[in-house]
Amino acid sequence: IKQTAMSLHEAAWNGESDAVKTILENYSFALNDYDDRGNTPLHLAIHNKHREVVLVLLDHPRINVDKRNCYGWSPLQVAVASGDQNILSDIWKATQTKLCEHHIYKMNFNSISEMPDFYIELQWEFESWVPFAARLFPKDRYKIYKKGDNFRVDFSLSGYDGNWRKEPQSLIYIGGIGEVFIRKGDTTEILTERYNIFEEDINNIEIESISRQELSILRPIPKQYTIEQQKTWLGGRKTRRVDRIRCELYSLSDIDLLVETRSIGNDDSKQPKDHSIDHGFNKSYEDYITEGDIPLIYEKEKLRVMKKKLRPIVYLANDMPISVTDILQIIEVLIPSNEYVKILGNILAENIPDDKFPMRVDIPVFPTVTAKTYFQNFNQDELPDDLFEVEV
Repeated sequence: IKQTAMSLHEAAWNGESDAVKTILENYSFALNDYDDRGNTPLHLAIHNKHREVVLVLLDHPRINVDKRNCYGWSPLQVAVASGDQNILSDIWKATQTKLCEHHIYKMNFNSISEMPDFYIELQWEFESWVPFAARLFPKDRYKIYKKGDNFRVDFSLSGYDGNWRKEPQSLIYIGGIGEVFIRKGDTTEILTERYNIFEEDINNIEIESISRQELSILRPIPKQYTIEQQKTWLGGRKTRRVDRIRCELYSLSDIDLLVETRSIGNDDSKQPKDHSIDHGFNKSYEDYITEGDIPLIYEKEKLRVMKKKLRPIVYLANDMPISVTDILQIIEVLIPSNEYVKILGNILAENIPDDKFPMRVDIPVFPTVTAKTYFQNFNQDELPDDLFEVEV
């Protein structure tokens, strides 16, 4: 292969790990670039099950293991579709390390000391009028403490193995030393080192759970969203109390989403997925690149696209000591993998004035299911210093 930036994609497609190493020495800037069909070298290597290439790419310090292709599919989802459990494990470990970095990167630690001290609880759950339906969805409560330049969040949701697993844990930032710690039970570790050691039993449980998940993505359709105050039948402002705080109700204009799902015939959710069954892996890179602007999927896969509308209801309070900007940062850090929260966070950031605070947000995600996020037990009482003490 003649060395060019784009030849990195061809080498990844062909499984030529030595060529990938050599090309990266001169063209590392192309590591996360798209080819003409909107895929990165990592997507191509995973799709064709070239584990040696995957490991070479993951070993590069500039790899973006979360970067989705132009159709919205992440490397982790492509790994699930491939059915290769070793590659899935490699990608999962890399994404967990990235998640750790996400917690640190997304927190604007310089602004923490400028925020007022407070305690607040963030509850998120799913409700349904269908009996027992809500039990299928996760829920958790985050206890958020902020004092000076220290920050702590207690939570419990830790994973899924057929049932949602809960284990008390804390995320603690100590401003004086500039480190983030994760505490689970009696064990406390520096967050930057948390994912350097993987517990194989837990790893295997997570991999098995991930390999059974439905492959779907949400893509918002770009448009200008508006927020409209809800009125009573007499024309007055509609209000409700959330945790004793009076709030005004607002509706966000319909959020249009494209929901795309990849599946295969006789898809059994109880078994790990392998969408690559009966797929021919003899296609050349030239044939692949000239197929046109279509998603890269396996021969037996079916791609289903549906349009979905969300119309969130937002409960806004006046004169809260903390702002929507502060809390959006917290939400993004705490629930980085929740697509609905990401979408809502972007919309709230653009539409909610800083003098109002979203005490509660209801998002109808299915005809019978509503995702609810609400804040409660806000106070500014003096917090004890031992909340932020850690022993490693």
